[in-house]
Amino acid sequence: MISLRHLLRSYRINDVYNPTILNPNDALRLFNLKAFGGDTTPKVDFIELSEHVVYYAGGLPLALEVLGSFLCGRDIVQWRSAIERLKQDSNKKILDTLRISFDGLEEREKNIFLDIACFFNGEKKDLVMKVLDGCGFFPDIGVDVHIKKSLIKVSNDNQYLWMHALLQEMGRKIVEEKCVDEPGKRCRLWKERDVHHVLTKNTATEVVEGMIIDNKWESSKTFNLSTDTFSKMKNLRLLKVFCVSNCDDHLKYLSTELRLLDWTGYPLKFLPSNFHPDNLVALLLPYSHIEQLWKGNRVRTNSSYPCVLVYFNIND
Repeated sequence: MISLRHLLRSYRINDVYNPTILNPNDALRLFNLKAFGGDTTPKVDFIELSEHVVYYAGGLPLALEVLGSFLCGRDIVQWRSAIERLKQDSNKKILDTLRISFDGLEEREKNIFLDIACFFNGEKKDLVMKVLDGCGFFPDIGVDVHIKKSLIKVSNDNQYLWMHALLQEMGRKIVEEKCVDEPGKRCRLWKERDVHHVLTKNTATEVVEGMIIDNKWESSKTFNLSTDTFSKMKNLRLLKVFCVSNCDDHLKYLSTELRLLDWTGYPLKFLPSNFHPDNLVALLLPYSHIEQLWKGNRVRTNSSYPCVLVYFNIND
């Protein structure tokens, strides 16, 4: 019989948590050791359920241990209930365990982690690195630290950055914990209901550094942007807008702290006249109506791919 200690030692896992990703077979064996009292072969009725849990844990050893221990001795109904819960809200102990790695990061590295968790998971590495560099986070060093700690991964073709779902959830919970009752006092906003609340109740504050405006899951809700929607967000660094259907004839304000402005279908002909893009690193306006960015700068679009992509040299 293969012991838990043997499996952990074979992957050089010790008391200092530096998450190693197990392959699917060893992940299943490790989970089964904890879930079935030292037996690596689950009962027939639990085989498929075990595979579901292991898939969600994504090969993270400590996540597998915590989940296995939690489910050990429970019946099928309880397993199914737990799996449904995992889909909605991971067991707090798992996230607390994973947070050990986050707490050991430097402040800039923490910001990199949270930006990727909230805004950039699965996106082009080149773009993300430019934006993070524009924010002063030194990603050439910071991203490498995350990769070595297995907090993020790079695709095989070195084109995309990827973060496991559990780690992403942990990062997002860290942001939410900063202010549970009022999302407008959080540094990053990505949930549709939170963004809808902030925009409709006008509760944004200078704390907000990043925001995604989208309604793909709640299409019945329309985001109406007024002229001064962003006026309170003085420190907004990252803005992604994907599905706004109503917008006033002009916007009065966009933060001069913006490093990324990614607005699909930008409905206006111009950016705000008083917008000074001194810190802007990346501007993406696919399928937009824009004719001119600011005085003296005309936009040309490629009819085969209706997207404007502009990089600004932050050292100029």
